[in-house]
Amino acid sequence: MKNLSLLLILIVSFNLIVAQEESIRVEKDNATDNWSGRYRLEIRNGDTYEDEPLIFVNIRKAQDINPEEVTPKYSFDLARWIISTEGTDDEEIMHRFLYNLEEGENEYEQFGWTDLYNDGKMECINAGHFFICKTTPNTTVNFGDDEAAFTESGIFGIRLHLGLFELYPVEE
Repeated sequence: MKNLSLLLILIVSFNLIVAQEESIRVEKDNATDNWSGRYRLEIRNGDTYEDEPLIFVNIRKAQDINPEEVTPKYSFDLARWIISTEGTDDEEIMHRFLYNLEEGENEYEQFGWTDLYNDGKMECINAGHFFICKTTPNTTVNFGDDEAAFTESGIFGIRLHLGLFELYPVEE
């Protein structure tokens, strides 16, 4: 009977520890969601913004993807976001830039941003044909050795066939 009581105490303690670790992981994931929100999108044309109607996009945290549904190179970071353009049915799933040096993956490298990422000064999410990055507001971002662009908000992106754009958080 004494052994059974001890076993029950051990099982309950183990379950409490597992539940606490899961709670900490969920809190950490929620704490690292610095993407969710509503943004005004402005398309850049050289150093000015194009005279376009206002475009608003929403980014929200999606459920983490099942590791069995992705290739191994994407399985080390399962967090996903959904971006949608207001007034349309368009939605895109986004993931963090690949950064797994053990597997030779570093999407920051092609832009010369590895040091910025390692220093916590750059973070990017990717949808394949476009990406969005966060950096320090009111700064110039270099794209390799040839190009640079100023970002007022610190949130910018590049979309295939559209070019550079900047996102401004909209306070609700």
